[in-house]
Amino acid sequence: MQPRNGKNRQWIGLCLTGLLFCLFALVGCNTGGSGELQTQARTHVSDVPVPTGFDLVEKRSRSYQNQTGLRWVDYLYKGPGDKFDVIRFYEKQMTTYHWNPQTQQTAQGQTSLDFEKEHERCRITVSGGGALASTYIHVSITPATHVGPPAETKK
Repeated sequence: MQPRNGKNRQWIGLCLTGLLFCLFALVGCNTGGSGELQTQARTHVSDVPVPTGFDLVEKRSRSYQNQTGLRWVDYLYKGPGDKFDVIRFYEKQMTTYHWNPQTQQTAQGQTSLDFEKEHERCRITVSGGGALASTYIHVSITPATHVGPPAETKK
């Protein structure tokens, strides 16, 4: 017969093994995304889609539009979902809202997607989305400032 101390060690080992198994089953090793996200029916900016399940963080969001129609938007959304699914969502959806892709860059765990249309620029920055962490979407819209050749003058 084993001493009581040995049974306690076996029981603790079994519990730890079961706990680790449950943790891995819950979290998984999902780094490639889980599927296609859907667009919310109503969004705060009519021409920028937001995936279902993401909510505006009002304390960290603001917008302004002047009398000429120029607008500045600085919105932060928080929600569940894999950040790679969110990136693919914006790569696909922004063109349906007539935004033209310009650049994409990834640094320090954040991916920024730049788009333009008419006289505006939109930057979507996706971050977070770790094991049990929320994903953040930062939407920034500003007037576009194009530096091009000077307009021709008539002689």
